[in-house]
Amino acid sequence: MGRKPIDMLATYYANGKPVPHRFKYADEDGSEIIIRIERILQRDQNNHAGNRMLCYKCEARQNDTAIPLDLRYELDTCKWYLYML
Repeated sequence: MGRKPIDMLATYYANGKPVPHRFKYADEDGSEIIIRIERILQRDQNNHAGNRMLCYKCEARQNDTAIPLDLRYELDTCKWYLYML
């Protein structure tokens, strides 16, 4: 899976660092999937293809199985992306 835009529910604090809680995206067949984030394992900022991004390594749970997630927040456009599922 490459970069997939997602709709994110997050808390935005005054320090400028958003905290993701859950997101939704459309699957290959067009069905809507909602994922709740259990834990944030790592958070850092980098430049990806010249775009400033906040990168989150997270963990979600589906059917009692931990799912690693790579979520990115593009600072200039304020958009969220899912990079790994």
